[in-house]
Amino acid sequence: MAIITISRAAKSGGIALAEALSARLGYTCLSREILLESARRYNIDEEILQREMSRPPSFWQRLTRERNRYLVFIRCSLLRAAQQDNLIYHGHAGQLFLEGLPHVLKLRIEAPLEQRVAVVCAEQNIERDAALAHIRRIDEERRRWVSFLYDREWTDPALYDLTINLARITIDSACELVCKAIERPELLTTAAATKALADRSLACEVKAALVADDQLWDQELEVSATDGTVAVSGTVQSTKQQQAVAKLVPLVKGVSQCQLHLRVTSDPLPSGAPWKD
Repeated sequence: MAIITISRAAKSGGIALAEALSARLGYTCLSREILLESARRYNIDEEILQREMSRPPSFWQRLTRERNRYLVFIRCSLLRAAQQDNLIYHGHAGQLFLEGLPHVLKLRIEAPLEQRVAVVCAEQNIERDAALAHIRRIDEERRRWVSFLYDREWTDPALYDLTINLARITIDSACELVCKAIERPELLTTAAATKALADRSLACEVKAALVADDQLWDQELEVSATDGTVAVSGTVQSTKQQQAVAKLVPLVKGVSQCQLHLRVTSDPLPSGAPWKD
């Protein structure tokens, strides 16, 4: 079938739509569970992970290596879940984590501001101005995160295949639209789509192993994978780190061959050579 990601404005009805689709299609519906799985698998305190991935960066703040580490772990958990197919994900930036995969339907859910404000007023028993401030804060945090991490605009229509405004369209009608969309041949899970997802997942597993290592967590390394062959490129600070990469990568499940293209900054470059393998 397909994978569905849902990006939603605060209190727009996106969670209700995700749950309705899950019930109708029999798909697994995930959001916060990805954080829990990441925390368990990589031995991270769940509260710390939740805080780091929910707190927006300040104007002066740079992305810390630790937070980048968490992003890799969450991406791995999502890709692992996506390989089971028949998935609905309405958590952190799923449309970008799974960008480029052919069998992913990327949804954007909107609703009129006053409709969203009324929901918050009813849920929290607060006045309109407080509810409006609450919604604007959440929307701005999400916008800043996507911009900060991916240099993309959260509301950019090009990020999505389908945008649904729940002003007049009911959840049931929205379900009908989505169910029709995922029946299209271009969104079916083909062998090529399955392979592309498996390659990306393996590359991410290797990346996670690298950033989890105390010697390598702060190195700028790029990882790609094709049919079990993993290529790691970038710069390390010492021959010891280069050897650590060579030892670690083959230990990751699914790796059949490892190709390293690493420059060691402590080693002098030969005259006229811009790169050292």
